Amino acid sequence: MELELRLWKYGEDDHYIESFLTVRSEAHKEERKDSEWFHWKFEKSPYGKSIMAMAFDGEVVAGCVALGMGRFTYKGKEYKCALSYDTFVNKAYQGHGLFKKLIKLAEEEAKRQQVEMLYNFPNTQSITGFRHMGWTYRAGESIYKIRPVNWCKILLNAKSLRHSFVANGSNLEQLKSEEIMGSDFPGTSESNCVKMEWYSDYLKWRFFTYPNAEYYVLSDEALFGIARVGKRGNLKEAQVLLVQSRMSESVTKTDYKKFIKALKKAVSPDFIGVSVSKSSELYPFLCGYVKVPNRSNFTYKILGEDVSPDCDFALNSIDYHTY
Repeated sequence: MELELRLWKYGEDDHYIESFLTVRSEAHKEERKDSEWFHWKFEKSPYGKSIMAMAFDGEVVAGCVALGMGRFTYKGKEYKCALSYDTFVNKAYQGHGLFKKLIKLAEEEAKRQQVEMLYNFPNTQSITGFRHMGWTYRAGESIYKIRPVNWCKILLNAKSLRHSFVANGSNLEQLKSEEIMGSDFPGTSESNCVKMEWYSDYLKWRFFTYPNAEYYVLSDEALFGIARVGKRGNLKEAQVLLVQSRMSESVTKTDYKKFIKALKKAVSPDFIGVSVSKSSELYPFLCGYVKVPNRSNFTYKILGEDVSPDCDFALNSIDYHTY
C-alpha cells in the first residue's frame, strides 16, 4: 500500500477538505462538519495553525493526526503545548500501522516548532495506541463532581444521570462579543503544576466565532466565567468550563460562588457539573459536590527538557471540553 505521508499544506491542500470531512465523519460516527468549521478549527486559532500529519491515497484522505496549538505555564514560565485535536484512519486503510506513522510525523513537527508538551483526552479504545507511542496515561486524573440544584426533579429522574451529556444548540446570536471580552488576565503563576493558559483572544475565538453549543457567560471587570448548557436525559445540566479572575493570578472561593449564583439564576439547571483534577484551583471549592463516574481519560508526552515527566496538572473543565 503506497500512501503519501506528509504535513498538511494550508491553502494548497484545500481540495482535500471535502474528503477529510467525509472520512472524519465516518470514522467518528458523527454528523459531517462543513469547510467553514475546518478553517475555523485548524487555521484560525490565535495560538497558531494546527500541525496536521496526513496520509493521502491520490485524492482520498487515508488518515490524520492533528495537533492544536496551546500555551501552558509551569514554575513561572510559559511554554508551547499541543492538544491532540483530531485522530482518525480511513476504515479502508486500518490495520497497517498508519496511526503510529502519523503520530510520529506530527511529534517530529511539534519538536521542530519547540512544543514542550503534548496532551490528549482519548477514548478507552485509543489509549493503548498513545501509550505504545510513549505517552503517559494518568488513571483517575479527571474527577467529575455534580451539585444538585433541583433535588425533586433529580430524584424523579435519577436514571437520567447515566445518560451522556448533549449540549443545547448554539446561542451565539444572543451573545455580544464586545460585552463578553474585557481586559486580559494576570500573567503566569509560580505554581509547580502544569496549567493551561486561556487568554481573551483565544476565548473569543473558541466560544464566540463559531456556533458550537449554548453557553452562559459572566464577564465583568473582576471576573470571567463560562458554562456549557445541555441535557442528560430529562435533566438540565450546566457544566462549569472556566472561572478566571481578572484581578489576580488565582480565582478565589468568593469569585467561584459569585459565578455559581449568577449561573443558577440565569440558567436554572437541575444540577451543576464540574470536571477538574485534584490540583485544580477550583477543586477546594467543590465541598458539598457529589463525585460521579467519569469517562474522561488523560494522556500526555513531554517533548522538552524543562518540564518534569512526573509533574502535576491543574486541569479544569475547559481543558476536557472538545471543539
